[in-house]
Amino acid sequence: MGFNMRKDRLCRDTHGLITIRRWVCSKEWYRSKKHVHRTDRVREPRGMTREGCRASMKINFDREKMLWVVTEFVNEHSHKLSPGNHSQFLCCHRNVKDYDIAQVQSLRSVGIKTSQMMDHPLDQSGSYAAVNG
Repeated sequence: MGFNMRKDRLCRDTHGLITIRRWVCSKEWYRSKKHVHRTDRVREPRGMTREGCRASMKINFDREKMLWVVTEFVNEHSHKLSPGNHSQFLCCHRNVKDYDIAQVQSLRSVGIKTSQMMDHPLDQSGSYAAVNG
């Protein structure tokens, strides 16, 4: 079972050091009404992804102990969680290795089309299963 999370609130001290950090479920709260009912919209709006979920985690930096401490943890999701076998598709589990980024940038610099760049790792590995394995 899984879910996406995103950064939410951040507080800094007078020296600019982070003292409080909060993460929330990606479906936390709702989209702001000013963005839902815009009349000057040029593009089609993105689909609604927020469902009022309250799941979150907040950590504070304890200066005396020089440790990060979890001060708030809410594990109440208002939506179904992704099945465990779909965890690789969650945004927070996706990652691209540095050498893959460098390779794509070099292909782009010599004029290779994006669709051809996407086929390149497949051509090198020989199968879809081996691309990220």
